[in-house]
Amino acid sequence: MNYSRKSVLLALLCFFSGTPAFSASTLNGQMEKIARKFSDASTAMGLSTATVAVFPFEADERLSRKKVNFAVSELLTHHILKLKTLQITERAQLSEVLKEQKLGLSGAIDTRTAAAVGQVLGARLLALGNVVKLGDYYQVTAKLVDAKTAELAASEIIEVPIDAFEKDAAPYLALVPQKQAIGIFLAGNYSALTTHNSGPSGDGTFIPANPDATIASPGGGLRYWPAGNWMIEASYFAFRLNGGQAYTTPCTPISAKPPPSVSLEGDEIRLSANRIYAISNKFRLHLGAGALYINAKMPNSTSKNIVYYNGSSMLIVLYAPKPLNYLTPLLRAGLEWKPQERFGWGIFANCNLLPKTVIQRAVLEDGTGSGTAGNIRVWKAALSPFSLQTTLSLYF
Repeated sequence: MNYSRKSVLLALLCFFSGTPAFSASTLNGQMEKIARKFSDASTAMGLSTATVAVFPFEADERLSRKKVNFAVSELLTHHILKLKTLQITERAQLSEVLKEQKLGLSGAIDTRTAAAVGQVLGARLLALGNVVKLGDYYQVTAKLVDAKTAELAASEIIEVPIDAFEKDAAPYLALVPQKQAIGIFLAGNYSALTTHNSGPSGDGTFIPANPDATIASPGGGLRYWPAGNWMIEASYFAFRLNGGQAYTTPCTPISAKPPPSVSLEGDEIRLSANRIYAISNKFRLHLGAGALYINAKMPNSTSKNIVYYNGSSMLIVLYAPKPLNYLTPLLRAGLEWKPQERFGWGIFANCNLLPKTVIQRAVLEDGTGSGTAGNIRVWKAALSPFSLQTTLSLYF
């Protein structure tokens, strides 16, 4: 009984001590397996410290756009370097030679052609192969070739479930295509206004309050990449201009309604073309130009008549707001952080190129019906040419 227990414990110890760092069902585990096999084969050839050139693996157009083959090459390179036996040629040097030889980075390269490239690079060994998608798996065929003889030194075929493959290869994959990509986003836009003070009406009855106001507009939109570094963006915002009370008055209000507040509500539409610059793996710089259109008006509830008594007569005040119709070209710049390929968070600065002033007025009528007592400006503000915008995006 004791002997059986010791045997089981010894078997378990041997099993776990011999287990590699990565599971064989993962891409990292399989790449480590291939790297060890290539290292053993080179040692058997007496080339344990030779230089190896890891070629771009062959793949069809769809997998190449997704950079599946690039991920395999990079992970194989990583695990060969990790063994600290074979030397690796620089990727930039290999790419330059392939470009000079007019060989594609994702096309088929036969053994003899690869051997010729290896001799130019000074690499004695060559690692190359292909990647194909078979149902729910990726199948990778990897070969080690002697550049001097163009003979096969070792080969291996592995299969990895798609989910496991994409988990390990995520840093190298392009889950979003470089062109014909689409993005949807939620956004918020904020800007301020510069108010202009004006004096009270002729008899001092109404004093413009000129409150500060802000524009805070929630919205969203679409992005489309017709080419790799060019993006077209269209967005819609629910325009909201909110300020304080439009005017004050020493008159006694007869109606229960207080003086109205400055408010405009409506639609804001933006359209722009943008140039995208990758300044790192996770950050993108956006520079663009386009147009902004705003159509907004005062809510109906604020334009009703208000009756005041100024000590000698009654005045009827009708707040007569003027709709805001504004069309201007704009420039924009921003920085987007992409923690993952499909997600992005950005902050943008927009600059409207045409100035715009918003004026709100009130009409005064004599309560006796004898006519109009005046038409006064109760609020005036200049829209700020600058606004800030934040976006949360999903790409596919």
